[in-house]
Amino acid sequence: MFLDITSRSKFTLCPRGYGATSFRLYETMQLGSVPVFVYYGTPHIPFSNIIDWNKLAVLVEYKDINNIDNILKSITDQKYQEMLDYIQEIYPQYFTLEGMCNGILESLKKQ
Repeated sequence: MFLDITSRSKFTLCPRGYGATSFRLYETMQLGSVPVFVYYGTPHIPFSNIIDWNKLAVLVEYKDINNIDNILKSITDQKYQEMLDYIQEIYPQYFTLEGMCNGILESLKKQ
């Protein structure tokens, strides 16, 4: 059910879990939906020094949760498509097993 609903959704809510981030971010991108990451304080998201998360996700601080409907409605169709395109560009590079392994190897070479 989750897979079906997410793959048909433009946006998917990805609140942080027990840890500082949410594994739903990766599932959502893999299923072709734009993640809506709800965070408290500082958004703890991977590769934030490399990836422009504002280009591939909607970041919503917990204090703004009541405004989430307006935030999502303000995203134009063009902006939404740009987000999907960026997800398709970034996902294989950083969020697949092969991409992650290559990234670790590159990081180790620099040390």
